[in-house]
Amino acid sequence: GMLLAAGRLSQRKNFALAIDVLSYLPDHTLTIVGYGEESGALRAQANRVAPGRVTFIPQLSSRGLANLMAAAGTLLVTSYEEGFCLVAAEAMAVGLPVISTRCGGPEHFLPQSWVMSGSMAAEMATLVKSVRNQDAVAHVTQSWTAATYVRRIEGIYRSALHGAVVPIEAMGAA
Repeated sequence: GMLLAAGRLSQRKNFALAIDVLSYLPDHTLTIVGYGEESGALRAQANRVAPGRVTFIPQLSSRGLANLMAAAGTLLVTSYEEGFCLVAAEAMAVGLPVISTRCGGPEHFLPQSWVMSGSMAAEMATLVKSVRNQDAVAHVTQSWTAATYVRRIEGIYRSALHGAVVPIEAMGAA
């Protein structure tokens, strides 16, 4: 299957972890969309760890990324630190399962079985395998269609207008 990772190629995004995952998943490929200062080091690592199995795409239009998401099996979020993590929400909106490190944002809206407890490539690979065995797409499409998301955001705004404090978890899947 095809794994996907997207973002700035910086140390904070930790794309080295996504490449290392391939050593546990010999039947998978990885496409990394993005550019940045870590590009050379990541390409060298890919040639060492998984020759011929990692594709780098420096830039892609929004439509191009959406098409890639439609073709991928799983999005990997490997960051040490994230805010909301828009790419994870975009992936879920098109029915693409997301496996993520515990980095500050995604764990508040992803199913907990998709969030790593540690930071090792072996664990991420195990989660990639397990997500294929779950009814992942059904969960994602029910929880993250544009209409469902809009209703969730409207509810948060209504609560805020009435003076309620809304935790970030309220944005996540029920």
